[in-house]
Amino acid sequence: HVIAETPLVEIIEELMVQPGQRLFKYPAQANGRGSRKVMKPVTAGAVNRYLREILGERLTSKDLRTFGGTVRAATILADIGPARSAAEAKRNVVLACKLVAAELGNTPAICRKAYIHPAVLEAYERSGRTVETPPRRRSPEPVASEEPVGWYPEELALIRFLERYG
Repeated sequence: HVIAETPLVEIIEELMVQPGQRLFKYPAQANGRGSRKVMKPVTAGAVNRYLREILGERLTSKDLRTFGGTVRAATILADIGPARSAAEAKRNVVLACKLVAAELGNTPAICRKAYIHPAVLEAYERSGRTVETPPRRRSPEPVASEEPVGWYPEELALIRFLERYG
């Protein structure tokens, strides 16, 4: 699917006509002055405060972005499968970094440096080892666990991989 074929486009178009420089905003009280609402921009600080509130840990949006980038790199390498040579392994890692970078809107170099856990790339280059991904389903559902939130199968596979090799 292309994003242009989804209702998300209409929502973003509505947000873009809002006054101001920022795309994402939320209604908030105007400095304690009665019930008047103003639109405030969603900032990185606000997102990080929200994450601390709901998760009770000192996590940031970058931590979640890194986790997501690492999951994607690990599943891409798992889908590619083991390389037949060291040179092919390096090419596969470069490809995985390019694909993840395209999804995150970064360069492959920044993506590799800041958004993919090095253990995933090193294990693949060294021995072809990567996450054990479950068979793909049409609509993935989080897996029930004892954790406060469910994990998708690919996320659980990455967590197990990092516990073993990271």
